[in-house]
Amino acid sequence: MSSIIFILALFTAPGRPSPSVRPPDKATPVKKQAPVPKKTSTVAKKQAPVAKKTAAAAKKTATVTKKTSTVAKKQAPVAKKQAPVAKKTGSAKQPAATIALKQARDRKIHGTVVRPAPAPVHLATVPATPRPVTAKAADKRKVKPVRESRPRTVAYPPINLYQIHLREHASIRVYDENGFLRPQALREFNRLNRCVKTGVVLELDYRLLVELYTAWIAFGMPSVTLYSGCRQAPHASPTSRHNFGLALDYAFDGVSRRELVAWLLARRDRASHGVGLGYYPNSFHIHMDVREKHAFWVDLNEGGAEGSKMVAEPYQWFEGNHKLRARRDEAPPKEAAEQETAQVIPPQAESVPTVPGDGGANP
Repeated sequence: MSSIIFILALFTAPGRPSPSVRPPDKATPVKKQAPVPKKTSTVAKKQAPVAKKTAAAAKKTATVTKKTSTVAKKQAPVAKKQAPVAKKTGSAKQPAATIALKQARDRKIHGTVVRPAPAPVHLATVPATPRPVTAKAADKRKVKPVRESRPRTVAYPPINLYQIHLREHASIRVYDENGFLRPQALREFNRLNRCVKTGVVLELDYRLLVELYTAWIAFGMPSVTLYSGCRQAPHASPTSRHNFGLALDYAFDGVSRRELVAWLLARRDRASHGVGLGYYPNSFHIHMDVREKHAFWVDLNEGGAEGSKMVAEPYQWFEGNHKLRARRDEAPPKEAAEQETAQVIPPQAESVPTVPGDGGANP
């Protein structure tokens, strides 16, 4: 207790200030703030247009950023499309992990790359016998069979005609797909068979075109040469059927006229109308017309020539001439026939002369 009192007395003694309370210092005069010079206001005025320029530049950069954003939006679908392509191209390359492993395995010694030796092959891992070859399993996928391309067949092909005097070609479709006669075909046929001298176009009988087309199909569709269809007087006789559009003169290229006439004669009984056929051995065509009864004649002169020699019995002449030609073709040549018919006479034996009074060797 005494010690505590002594300490308190020391602090409260007069003449010693307390350590916690410091005497007040002399009053220092407070300096007044210097007035702000007017130069700062002029600097601010000068910096104002600079700030405006920076604001305009900021606006321009904002518009540029907007444009780049729109371009990026447009390029986004392109990037999406290119992504699978990049994946495909990247798949062809080796992955980075395998490349790193290869680089780790390879070592460089004095600048040369030294690769590790391959692992040795043990005989235990080699199979003693080759594996048996097994048949492949059937492919259960649905594979479409390959269709063979076949040429399209036309039911009624067009007939090719050539008018020798007018030098005009025509390809006429006589029937449509359903087998009906086309009116346009008749008009084209009439125009091609107009009169050569006068240019008159007559309406020919459609049965001429039908007969011509059936014969053309039967002989393998050869080229047809037309000589005369419509003929007007004075270039034809008044009674000729060419005057009325009922006759036609034609020929098939590569087919003999005799063969063509023989086929028409054999077929005309099937027709419901009469057919007239004229055969001209010394000409280049045959004559065909439409009439009430069948008719056939053979003209030994050129077709249409005056004073022609008509055969009295054309059927017999046609068949007999054909048989004669066949016999001539089958007959052997004259030299061979003469050799066959020549008689071979054998040579006679020479006679031995006898001496009179000689009785021979026998007694």
